[in-house]
Amino acid sequence: MWLLQDLSLILILLATFAFGYYVVVRFGDFIEENQRLIAEGNRNSQCKIHIAAETPMLLNSIASALESYSESAPYVEFFLSSGQINHLLDKLINERIDILLLADDSTEPLGKQYASVRIPYEKTKMLATTLGLTVENPDEEKWIRVVWKKSLKSKNRDRVITALEMEHCRLKCGYADYLD
Repeated sequence: MWLLQDLSLILILLATFAFGYYVVVRFGDFIEENQRLIAEGNRNSQCKIHIAAETPMLLNSIASALESYSESAPYVEFFLSSGQINHLLDKLINERIDILLLADDSTEPLGKQYASVRIPYEKTKMLATTLGLTVENPDEEKWIRVVWKKSLKSKNRDRVITALEMEHCRLKCGYADYLD
């Protein structure tokens, strides 16, 4: 009688282990397939961020921040353009651009449908005149207004704006060592 009970107990344990092994293998296959599909989706669905500015100098001032962001997120492509403020605001309303850069001294009023943040930027300290003379630019603080449409939800756009803020705060405040 004990032999029959021991044998049935061993068979039940073997069946349980076999079933457990089968479940673990199937679960591992499921996880691998999902990881493959997610990686494939990231490669195929490149994110495009359209950034426009009222002057090319504003685009130049954020180039280092965009370059740093591109290294950490290679799936993001940037499309840069510049133009007149009223045309750019129309494009922002129609969602043809994601981020608009305006000089802080710009007089263009923004509606309630926009959100904005100010970031500092460095201006060239030495200017060349038409006579070839260099003139020192006074060290005055210059700011850029980064504007986006509130109703449009975009994680990648928000990440780019945060990267712009962090890069310029790192440059302006001098705490580069703390961010690395």
